[in-house]
Amino acid sequence: LARELQVLVRLSFSQWVRCDRDALAAAGGRAAEFQAQLGEALDPIVALNAMIRADIEGDAHTLRDIGGKELSEAEPRLAHFAPMLRCWDDLGGERLQSAKDHAGRAARAAALVEPAATKAAMSKLPWDSLINCKL
Repeated sequence: LARELQVLVRLSFSQWVRCDRDALAAAGGRAAEFQAQLGEALDPIVALNAMIRADIEGDAHTLRDIGGKELSEAEPRLAHFAPMLRCWDDLGGERLQSAKDHAGRAARAAALVEPAATKAAMSKLPWDSLINCKL
């Protein structure tokens, strides 16, 4: 069960990039089955699937409603997804201060789990300047 859930979560990125609605819907259905058996512990996985599908469909309302759920419990490397997607929605809606706030949260969350190989390169970027820039 744990391995299947891990695969569902990790495949979601490639399905997202390909806008593979059918695969995402099937994965969402499978995650919902597990959620029915195991309860709210799987809320983050179901939320991730719904967020990705909302992003593909351009459904900003659903994206903002779901975007606040914590995903890091399901997969720590995804903790930046919710604030990143909210940032994109904010930019589309010209809510610049909110976009800046969400971008900062996404950058801080992503920095905690970045691969060691990119740590040196990423550390050279002026993150404080980028996050604290005036819009």
